[in-house]
Amino acid sequence: MGVSANGTTAGILWSIERVDLDPDGNGSVGPGSLHAFDATNLANELYNSNQAAGARDMLDYTCKWSSPLVANGRVYVASESLLTIFGLLP
Repeated sequence: MGVSANGTTAGILWSIERVDLDPDGNGSVGPGSLHAFDATNLANELYNSNQAAGARDMLDYTCKWSSPLVANGRVYVASESLLTIFGLLP
């Protein structure tokens, strides 16, 4: 998990959901997803990478211990073969 904020306001909790396709632990995973929650009310999901039409923001197969990194207005997520960078669209 990662946290971003504008000073002491507008806190966002960032989380990666890893999809385990094989509950027996043989290592099969599916594409993950990035979630953003209001840090003052975690029941309020602000964004998830599966909500955009056409799978525009879909993640690759996520690593087990990967955490989102927030820097310079962007969110960086490492997966098994890619580095995905989320930010505002131009």
